[in-house]
Amino acid sequence: MFKKVQLSFVIIAMALFIYSCTKSVAVYFTNSTIKTMFDNNCKSFHARGSANSDDWLYDVADYNTSIKKKISTLYNEVYNRRKARPGKNLTDKDYQNFKAWYDSGYPAN
Repeated sequence: MFKKVQLSFVIIAMALFIYSCTKSVAVYFTNSTIKTMFDNNCKSFHARGSANSDDWLYDVADYNTSIKKKISTLYNEVYNRRKARPGKNLTDKDYQNFKAWYDSGYPAN
């Protein structure tokens, strides 16, 4: 009986450990240079509830989904195509900062 209790405890402990490893943790996007650029040029057009939030949802509280998961699209639209929303133009410095951020692995912080 004692061995069954021990085995049950080990199985439950392993299951809890595995569950805790698979649970995602929210990562906030706080990179000061790029967040400022996105806040000034993208936020009003791509924030939750805005006109193009279905196209790309800019959410600083969910870096993994909002930025990291969409990085190839963001890079293509922002850097390759130089596409910004109507009425908003990025500066050469913005493009240089974006490229440097991308090349450094697009860090959240």
